[in-house]
Amino acid sequence: MSTIDLTDEEKDFVLRACTAWHEKVFTDIQVMNAVKKKLNPKQKGKPQIEDDGE
Repeated sequence: MSTIDLTDEEKDFVLRACTAWHEKVFTDIQVMNAVKKKLNPKQKGKPQIEDDGE
């Protein structure tokens, strides 16, 4: 494997892009969970296992 030297500005850009992507995926998961709850109201009594991304 070869490494690519990035400037601090480039590293910052990559870090922000990755963070934004993870936040979008996390938000999409929350939206899908909310939609599932609306589609299956009878499951309200069951404990939900929440994935908080940790």
